[in-house]
Amino acid sequence: PVRISYHERLWNALKKDLPYRSAIARATILDDLYGLTRAGHKKATTLLSFLGGYRGATDYIVCSEVASSLAGLEQVLENADADAKNALHAFARSLLQFAAHKLGWEEAPNEPHLTRLLRPLMLGAMCDHGDDETIKESHRRFLGHHHGSESIPANFRSVVFSAVASTGGVHEWNMLV
Repeated sequence: PVRISYHERLWNALKKDLPYRSAIARATILDDLYGLTRAGHKKATTLLSFLGGYRGATDYIVCSEVASSLAGLEQVLENADADAKNALHAFARSLLQFAAHKLGWEEAPNEPHLTRLLRPLMLGAMCDHGDDETIKESHRRFLGHHHGSESIPANFRSVVFSAVASTGGVHEWNMLV
């Protein structure tokens, strides 16, 4: 793919202009910056600063790109100290929180398809970045499912099972297998 690398002054102008750009343009700009960062042409701090402009995003294509960029940054920090990882997770939660809380866990009747796709993406990302409230809700739903009192909708199963597998103990693991 072709990546567009702007002069630092233009990146700053684009960052200020983000709210006025289409969802596709915002996603493409972020994808370019993430690709340039992975290739070593831009600093991770530039990407992190730019990501702050996506706080409150609710468009599927934009949120998908934000979640993907955050997951990629997490891989970069794989061997970093705990403080750096915790800072990234806190930053990620602050970016994703608005969309995750707005969407919640319950689907509305006749909800648009992209909203149905966005909900598990945001809830899964919140779990991946250690959001206690979302993880607790995943555990609650899992236990209800395990005891037969609650059904987990198909599009949430991977979110719930992944959260339980990664944050639960031996007891939960044995319930999963």
